[in-house]
Amino acid sequence: MGCHPLPLPKTDQHNNPHPQPTSGRTPSHLFQIPELLRLIFSNVDQYTITNTVIFVCRQWLLLSQDRLLREVIWDANWKPCRPGQALKRLLGADRLVIRYSHFRHIPLRPDVHTALQDVQDPPERWGTLPSAKLSQRQQQQQRPGRLRLENTSAIMTAFDRPLRKLVLITADKIRDHWKDKLPLPPTLTSITMHSVHTNFIDAGRILAICPVLETLHLSAIDTVRLRGPWTDRGLDAFPNHHLPLRSLILRNFEICRSWVEALLLITPGLEELQLVHANDIPYDRVEDRWIWAYFYRYLQSPPLRLLLSSLKRFHFSTLESRSRLTDEELSERIFCICPSATEQILYHHELIPRIAKGLMDAPYALTALEVLLPNAPFCDLEGWRWQPQDKSTLYTARPLHQLLCESPRLRHLKTLKMSYMTDFIDVHRRIEMFYIPPSLPPSPNNWGWDWGGEEQNNSDWGWGWGGEGQNNSSEEGEEEEEEESQDTLSLSRPGIWVCRDLETLHLEMHYHGEKGSIDTAVQMRIVCGYVSRVCPRLQDLQITLPEICMSRSMSAHGVIPFGLEAGLCLLSRLKYLERLRLEFSSRECEVAEVNWMCRYGRTEQHRERRREMVETWSSGKLKAEIVLEQSRKEDMRTVSATLDGTLLGARVWEDDELLNSLKNLGLLQDVVDMVEEMDTDKFVCLPALRRLAFGHHLEQSPEKELGSFMRDDVSIWKANNLRRLKRAKRLEKKKNK
Repeated sequence: MGCHPLPLPKTDQHNNPHPQPTSGRTPSHLFQIPELLRLIFSNVDQYTITNTVIFVCRQWLLLSQDRLLREVIWDANWKPCRPGQALKRLLGADRLVIRYSHFRHIPLRPDVHTALQDVQDPPERWGTLPSAKLSQRQQQQQRPGRLRLENTSAIMTAFDRPLRKLVLITADKIRDHWKDKLPLPPTLTSITMHSVHTNFIDAGRILAICPVLETLHLSAIDTVRLRGPWTDRGLDAFPNHHLPLRSLILRNFEICRSWVEALLLITPGLEELQLVHANDIPYDRVEDRWIWAYFYRYLQSPPLRLLLSSLKRFHFSTLESRSRLTDEELSERIFCICPSATEQILYHHELIPRIAKGLMDAPYALTALEVLLPNAPFCDLEGWRWQPQDKSTLYTARPLHQLLCESPRLRHLKTLKMSYMTDFIDVHRRIEMFYIPPSLPPSPNNWGWDWGGEEQNNSDWGWGWGGEGQNNSSEEGEEEEEEESQDTLSLSRPGIWVCRDLETLHLEMHYHGEKGSIDTAVQMRIVCGYVSRVCPRLQDLQITLPEICMSRSMSAHGVIPFGLEAGLCLLSRLKYLERLRLEFSSRECEVAEVNWMCRYGRTEQHRERRREMVETWSSGKLKAEIVLEQSRKEDMRTVSATLDGTLLGARVWEDDELLNSLKNLGLLQDVVDMVEEMDTDKFVCLPALRRLAFGHHLEQSPEKELGSFMRDDVSIWKANNLRRLKRAKRLEKKKNK
């Protein structure tokens, strides 16, 4: 909610150092009543409080001081990279976020150890906090007419806060366990540590030196190994009192089960427990093995059921959980531990008919759903596989797609994070119009590529149907071809989601076409056009195109998803969007194609450049698109399929306006119409956008991100030109010889 202009009280700041009225004096203005102001501020968003409200007057600042959260964020991929200046602002901050993702950045990383030690020094030694500066200024003679400082100590003290939250995201390969040596402040209430490679963390030490810790999230893409004195010495090292821990999330971790069970005994207020991908090491004792039957029996024991009565979110999975858990055990894990949970974390392969029916018949409505994929999956036409050559390990996204389109229990969904198929949101089946047949079918690799070439028909890898029986008679071949076309039609049956009020959406989009690849720009036009219309209330959006599914044409011919042709501008209609993250492996485009996200990019000069780019499509691309669209409509008539009859979840009498807005989905004409609408003075692009990231780094302000984005592109352009010049000189020398 934004802060609307309010009539401000007329106060004399020089002669009235006490903003709050005393009990014996009636406020001279309605907006001087503290109780009324607190009620109003409770309905104002955090950004408006921080950037507008606190600057109105001293009274408003004092009433809003509990909402002031100052963050210190540093990312090694930000440009310019200044690690030395990153931690100078840490004193008095509430939250510290550090991220570096490459080994070469390690020598340049901020000195986190020294910074955390400094914030624990006595306040009089800091010297940089407002309260310390205030003490120095109070000792000086005040000049006439200057603001009196005797009563500003309450304001300045509000900024002298201890560090509460710490986030470390690293990719270092150093095995000196430097994180276990960090002097963590005892005031920390939240710790998040994530690593790309194998990570060693002494979780027991963290819980011991942070007595007020409420949130502990430890994860790694490879493995996070929880070790330390608690693990080595045994359970006698646990404290003899309860811990205030409320959220415990471990992902891709190694630790014995008995250690976690003992920890649960001293965390009676736990509300969230996520044990994602437990590495089931063959311990000597069965009590230490991650076997669901034993763990479930322990969780259902009377002492634990009483202690975990406050548990609201639960997830458990191992690396081999798909092959070990029966349908009944899977149902126990999802529905029995937290029977009234409104937030669920599942894997695609867990959405079996029994689980899908349980979600649809649940007496409660889901508000958050996260659907995971295992690390490094193998792509298949129908979905993904656990093993590249074993079709029995195949699982699809179709059950999830049906839930999103037809389950009334997902109508009130606010948060959705998932891997998804582009086919499912291609409501007009236009994706087949833009197939790019592969020139040279690649050999199978560990990512499971199979482009469906003639020589690859017998391959069990990846995307193609593969299988045996290629020497059947012509009649059998025709029957198989007919059945295959029908299966493909049902497989890619698109739909309209019922969750129209989503606020957070994280999408990893996959396209597993059997005929070849598609232009990445086409895929982005479909995604951006669909999301911006079906989910107009989004506040947090993340779109990822994984490299394993990126079109070969992108890397070979430079088709970049950030360009105007990719339809990124279709997101400009999301008027509530505050955070936007686009994770792609490549990024090259003109300034005018993306700078519409900032005010400086909406000048007449940049508008004119965007119009010129659109006009260049008229002679070639738009005409070719019209021909392709006519051919598509004829093909749809031959299969007797109409739009309303093939869409899941769509009701013509309810969604007529929405379906009409999607009529050009996936076409360049959709981008042309959007650019024309953006050029009007009444249209405001992304008015609420606060944080932006083009890549895998942390978000920053749109102005800074676009500045860094363009700086990188200039460097790439210069490097490419330098290579061309060197190549031309070498060719010239050869000719002269």
